[in-house]
Amino acid sequence: MDVKRKPKFLNERGQAVFEFIFFLPFFIHLFVALLSITESINGSINQQKAVRGYYFARIKGSSTIPRPHILAELNSVTRIGMSYIGWNIKNVGDSPYAPCYGVPSFGNQLDNEGCDDKYNVTEETTQFIRVKTAFGVCGKTYDNRSNGFSPSSLTGDYSSCNSI
Repeated sequence: MDVKRKPKFLNERGQAVFEFIFFLPFFIHLFVALLSITESINGSINQQKAVRGYYFARIKGSSTIPRPHILAELNSVTRIGMSYIGWNIKNVGDSPYAPCYGVPSFGNQLDNEGCDDKYNVTEETTQFIRVKTAFGVCGKTYDNRSNGFSPSSLTGDYSSCNSI
């Protein structure tokens, strides 16, 4: 009984080289994308550590949050009870710019969109991971009266941070 064999190509040499050359761009692209994502995660972790450490260094030795000299600068605020800081790369007017990390994708160049461009909410995708960090705590609630800020006279567990 004869067993039919599948016909072989006459020359299969070079098949591994062809597959290597064909898939190498995919692997390089995947490696670069993963590298960008891990850089953004590492940047976020470092930002959180720096912001938290800087915040606690600023309030060291103060049992009043926010501090009285900060309250004196706030004339238009009627009630305050929290203190926070955030991280940004730069300010343009009143707009803070967050650090960003580009993630390349097939068919799109990172040159189409810049890190300094505002994020367009109407678009569904972006090629950047923008890392934003803020840290703060809720403190005693202060009311702005005619003679300046003083502790709130409201009874109970009232704080301006309850709505957060």
